[in-house]
Amino acid sequence: MASHVQTGMRNLVVRNLGEHRPLLVILSIAALFAGLLGCGGGGGGGGGTTNTTNATTNATTNATTNATTNATTNATTTSETTGSTGTTLPTDRVFFTDGGGDIRHVSPTGTDEQTYIAAGANFKGFAQSPTNPNKVVFGYTATPGPNADYQVYTNTIVSFAGATRLTITSFKNFGSMQFTPDGLQVVFTGGRTNPSEPTEINSKLYIISSTTASQTAVAKDDAEDAFVAPTGQKIVYTHFPIGASSANIRIMDIDGTNLAALTSAQGDNFLPQYDKNGSKICFSSTRSGQYEIWTMDSNGSSPVKLTSTNSSTSDRNYGSSFNDAGTQVVFTRITLIPSETGIYKISSTGTGQTFIRPGSLLPGIFWTPDGTLTPSRSVS
Repeated sequence: MASHVQTGMRNLVVRNLGEHRPLLVILSIAALFAGLLGCGGGGGGGGGTTNTTNATTNATTNATTNATTNATTNATTTSETTGSTGTTLPTDRVFFTDGGGDIRHVSPTGTDEQTYIAAGANFKGFAQSPTNPNKVVFGYTATPGPNADYQVYTNTIVSFAGATRLTITSFKNFGSMQFTPDGLQVVFTGGRTNPSEPTEINSKLYIISSTTASQTAVAKDDAEDAFVAPTGQKIVYTHFPIGASSANIRIMDIDGTNLAALTSAQGDNFLPQYDKNGSKICFSSTRSGQYEIWTMDSNGSSPVKLTSTNSSTSDRNYGSSFNDAGTQVVFTRITLIPSETGIYKISSTGTGQTFIRPGSLLPGIFWTPDGTLTPSRSVS
């Protein structure tokens, strides 16, 4: 996969009852992205009951349970094959994680749906190197379950056999996972138990070497999900620390310095993703009252609202991703109406919304470049 599909994705939207639950995930595919998508595997970090909101609770509890479980998974599938790593990511495809946790991709018109990685309970998170199609990273545990601890491994395929453990630090889940464009580092968000409050899981941002075994992962900041800029110099991410009243989008240099906030608007701002040249960022925000898809310049200026769902209870627009030309954006919608849950496409000016793929899925999504650009993110 190209660099990051987000499959864990968004615990942010689901801080419920003392824990972050995947926004239906988040992530995602917690996180697909350009250049060897990386996938986040399973839910995000912690949070307290002080952060529980009706939107978050309903979106996660109701939308995830009802829409994900009941929606038709293969509604638009015209062919279905199981993919594998060892090849470059297919171009001009929309990657996502389905309701069962498998990483899949579909054409921008919603046809020819295929499976890329069939994930199992032992695995959470995934990213494929943008420089070496035979190098992947993923989270693995020998004992899956509610008390499982995952560590980050690298291998030629998603398999524990012959894998090298990159971290001695263990995690409960991953919100996103991605290689840097040069393939030398892995950027991910991982949730760990809060030592002072065992019922909470803190989700933070980590940057590790992709070649060094048994590293101690050192957190850079509180983060639910993250995305590396096409230049490899910046990381944009969702900042939602325990105790905060809302989530906002931050940016930092790849070395962890020069941290700055890009949003401070009322409501939650989350799941940011750069366009393919790094000049724009698409994201989800409740600043207008509902979960809508927005874009802004890479410095946080000139916000533009693309979607207008106008639903007070049911619809939630989450992860989004630009096409190669920056003229269109795909996004995920989770709703209490199963037939309306799935992947949508809209122009970058906010016109021409199209429903391209009905079915259960996690919030993260990634539209791979069409071949004129080299993907640098992972599929999650």
